[in-house]
Amino acid sequence: MIAVNQNYLDNNGHKELLVQIDEIGKMLNSFIFSIERKFDE
Repeated sequence: MIAVNQNYLDNNGHKELLVQIDEIGKMLNSFIFSIERKFDE
């Protein structure tokens, strides 16, 4: 939001970035879950 307010990023770029952040978050959560499951065995 700061980048948009400072005109470094437009609204479309901001929306695309949020989509990518969400996807990376899902990937990280899956990775963490798989690592935790391996250590629980």
